[in-house]
Amino acid sequence: MNVDENYVFVDCFDTIIFRDCYPEYIKILTSAKIESLVDYKIRAEELYRLRRSCEEQLSNPKANKETLGNFNLNQLFSLMFDYISGYHLAKLSITKMDFVDACIDAELQVEIERQFLNSKLVETLKKYKERGKKIYCVSDFYCTKNQMLRFFSELNIKDLFDDVFVSCDLHKSKAKGDLYAGVLQELGLRADQCIMIGDNFYSDIKNARNAGLKAFQVNKKRKLWNDKDKTARAKKKGLKRDLLKLFKKQENTLSNYSFSLYLFISKLYKKLLQDGKKDVFFLSREGQFLKLLFDEYQKFFDKKINTHYFCMSRNYHQSLYIGLLSIL
Repeated sequence: MNVDENYVFVDCFDTIIFRDCYPEYIKILTSAKIESLVDYKIRAEELYRLRRSCEEQLSNPKANKETLGNFNLNQLFSLMFDYISGYHLAKLSITKMDFVDACIDAELQVEIERQFLNSKLVETLKKYKERGKKIYCVSDFYCTKNQMLRFFSELNIKDLFDDVFVSCDLHKSKAKGDLYAGVLQELGLRADQCIMIGDNFYSDIKNARNAGLKAFQVNKKRKLWNDKDKTARAKKKGLKRDLLKLFKKQENTLSNYSFSLYLFISKLYKKLLQDGKKDVFFLSREGQFLKLLFDEYQKFFDKKINTHYFCMSRNYHQSLYIGLLSIL
């Protein structure tokens, strides 16, 4: 790809950065992380649907004259908090500011975990950079410039860009075509000095050309996705193989109960938080082991539930219950 222009505009997602999943799955994974912020009182599926509804509302330019439909994560999660608290979907034990900050951090972390580079394009851009060309990232996205720079830092390409322009910051978009004029004005450049590189024909190519820029459409290399999928499948097979080996060893006759116990403890923890319980009591000989598992499990979470153990047999507390019933 020969570029004569001295100023290169380049799209971000599906151009420089790929994900190993579909974009909507990022939102689903983030919703699962947010579930703990609301003490599991709202399921991840419901949070995802609420997010979609809030995105639709914020994307309406007539209803949002300030942003013209180009919202950011702060506005999105703020609106979600208002819906959750305003409609009493859950009684939250977290402030709005802390909720929004935690949600944004969860979203960015999920993004970072699923991203990988289009290495061929990055190498090409580095060569342009060595020849003195200026490179600018121009993206339609709900992450701000600083949040995008965090992605680039994680992928070691932050120094590749001279600046970053995002639709949610400028309240303009490539999809509508007005972001190009905004960036050109910001940089003091003419359209014929620039070229746009991207994957979307309408936003990155057609609208860029309509704005007077040259444009080049990158070919989405499905092989990148396929290689990532093969790696994931190989890891899954490897995990299954290792688990089978573990069970066949039978070093611990109770090893096959591990997953059931984990599932029980995790569901118990979530249910106790949902119901606002602060204490949980474990009984009988098995209860001592379950208390130990529960204590170990909740070490991974900020919110703690007080655990107690009563050493009594089933026969004893069964007779106790019968005695109480006879009194009643």
